Amino acid sequence: MKEVLGFEEIDDYVVKIRRELHMHPEIQFDLERTCSLVERELKSMGIIPLKSYGKSSLVGYVEGSNPGKTLGIRADMDALKVEEKNQVDYKSKNHGLMHACGHDGHTAMLLGTAKLLSKNKDKFSGKIKLIFQASEEGPKSGAKLMVEDGVMEDVDSIIAFHLTNEFPVGEIWANDGAAMAAASRFFIGITGKGAHAAEPHKSIDAIALGAKVFNEIQFLKSREIDPLEAAVISVGTVKGGSSSNVISENFEMTGTIRSFSTELNNFIKDRIERILKNIVLGCGAKYEYIVNDGLPPMINDADIVYKVKESFEKVLDNGVTITKKGKMGSEDFVYFLEKKNGAMFWLGSRNETDGKIENLHNPKFDFDERALTVGVKCYLQYILDQKSKEE
Repeated sequence: MKEVLGFEEIDDYVVKIRRELHMHPEIQFDLERTCSLVERELKSMGIIPLKSYGKSSLVGYVEGSNPGKTLGIRADMDALKVEEKNQVDYKSKNHGLMHACGHDGHTAMLLGTAKLLSKNKDKFSGKIKLIFQASEEGPKSGAKLMVEDGVMEDVDSIIAFHLTNEFPVGEIWANDGAAMAAASRFFIGITGKGAHAAEPHKSIDAIALGAKVFNEIQFLKSREIDPLEAAVISVGTVKGGSSSNVISENFEMTGTIRSFSTELNNFIKDRIERILKNIVLGCGAKYEYIVNDGLPPMINDADIVYKVKESFEKVLDNGVTITKKGKMGSEDFVYFLEKKNGAMFWLGSRNETDGKIENLHNPKFDFDERALTVGVKCYLQYILDQKSKEE
């Protein structure tokens, strides 16, 4: 790992912050302790924490000695409803809650970056807007609330890291286009007519109709969608019946629709309803169909990706890998990208020797903390490079 000229080591600080956050995870917008920690650290750096954007979120500015553009850097702060299974000194002390998605690391990296910038304002131009966001995991998006309150109005571009154990510690990957999928949740309820299991002809079998609908949804994916377009339709739950000798009059199904195109998601949603009409109404039953649209597809700006890549590679032992393959997960960072150009980068944190191999949202997720210093140095190099390019 190459040094960033003029900056001291930050390793111990980011690890200490990360572990303090990890031991006290909080979820969604209930981030009293987390926000207090961030506020405490910002004030110690001479940075005024602003609470005027969104809910349970914080913003701070570090201004360089020369005028320039404003770069936003985002860190999410919330944890998950997961019971941690790691046996480490910094294991979660909050029963049923865990930083299983690396947000403790994201927050630590941004605080580490702020700490070094606050001591070296003469080395960079413009403003760095530090965005500490609540409720990335939802169900209500903290990013959306911040954007609605105008957090992006003075930002020229925005970047963020996301830790992952998919790649070894220190490797960085990015997508130069569609990076993460749009996601919609659906509920299907079918009401038929119950009857004794010995007299099926007197029933309208809701479970049988549900099975037909399920099969047609699978057929939709394999025969009505361009195989070169990525789309996933997953049924997550099914429920029907209460007794082995009763033909059920009720059936329920829930699932998700994911793709890299809002238009394709809308096509799938509409097509599922036509399937329901043809199968359920055609057999004399009734249906309920509810769709809750989640996050739009997250599209990285290619120009930003390659610009950042150039800076990161000045301090990395390995280069930044650019991929065309997006992920079917979703990220509310998209709401920032809808307002201004930017990109999210995947920061490798895997260490097989130390057993840091489980990936996100796993009760045994943990990461190689050396990745935190890698992230800080990359942020710093990109910030420094803005000075030379503007001069």
